[in-house]
This record gives sequence, C-alpha cells and structure tokens, in this order.
Amino acid sequence: RRHTRYPLVTGVQTCALPILFEYRKRISPRHNFKLNLPMGVKFEITIEIDASMNDVWNKLVDWKSQSDWMALTRVQSSHQGSKDSGIGTTIDAFTGIWKIGILDRMKVVEWNPPELCVVDHYGRWIKGKGVFSLHPHSTSENEKTLFHWYEEIEGFRLMIMLLKPGIMAGVYFSL
Repeated sequence: RRHTRYPLVTGVQTCALPILFEYRKRISPRHNFKLNLPMGVKFEITIEIDASMNDVWNKLVDWKSQSDWMALTRVQSSHQGSKDSGIGTTIDAFTGIWKIGILDRMKVVEWNPPELCVVDHYGRWIKGKGVFSLHPHSTSENEKTLFHWYEEIEGFRLMIMLLKPGIMAGVYFSL
C-alpha cells in the first residue's frame, strides 16, 4: 500500500519518509520506484526580426553556423542546413567555456519549412521538447518575421530555474 502522508512518493511501500532512501537501495528495478516531482521548466521568447521568413529560416537551420551567432555555443549536426535537413537530423550543441558547460543533444521530429521546426532533446542532462516557429509580420515599408521560440526542459528543476535567467538573456541577445 502507498503511504498517504507523502503523496509525491509512489511505488514504494514504506511507513516513513526518512527511511525512503534506505529502502530505495534495497528494492529491485522491477518495483518501479518513482518520485513524482514537477520537472518541466518552460522557456519562451517571441521577437520581431527585420528579414524575410525564408532568410530567417535558412539562417536558423544552418546548424553549424549557429556557432557563429549563438552565445558561447558550438554546434555540430548530421546535416548542413535547410536544403538537406529534415526529420531525423541530429544536432549537438555544447554551451559553455572551454570544457566546462553542457551538451544539448537534439533530433528533429517535426519539420515544416519555412514555418516550424520541433526538436526532441534527448541528452543525458537535458530532455524535453523545443519548438521554433516563424510567421510573416510585414509592414508597408519592409518584410519582417515574427520568431517564436519555446522549450520545455525536464531535469533537475532547481538547477534549471537558477540557470534560466542566463539562458534567456543569452538566447535573446544572440537573436
């Protein structure tokens, strides 16, 4: 039976939370121990870019050139850019200084040029979904694009929340 005083703990038969971690060491993997804490942290930015949708799309999906304009990030990809990328393209983005940083591994799971790209983050430390979408936002004077970036990252929530202001600033100023 579940211990009802601690509703975040499921799959463990115990009578007191302090012995939870001692008990966890003794259970086998088939007991499916799980701590149900909210894990997703959302990131979202929408900006207007003074360029056509096609120009913005081609620059965004030229994965390797992202190293040139994305703050403190080196990018490698299985494909070159908009002409050969698509569903299944893998992207490795290392953000940090020297060897201190974090590797973000992604795979394109939805692809609708020049409007939408959805990636699945599947790395060791960063997991979740990422989306960027483009929308025409023209004025009578020139062609502009509305860029919307959204991520929902799973991981150690406190660490992600502490890093979020720096991540948001880095993305905003890079764009």
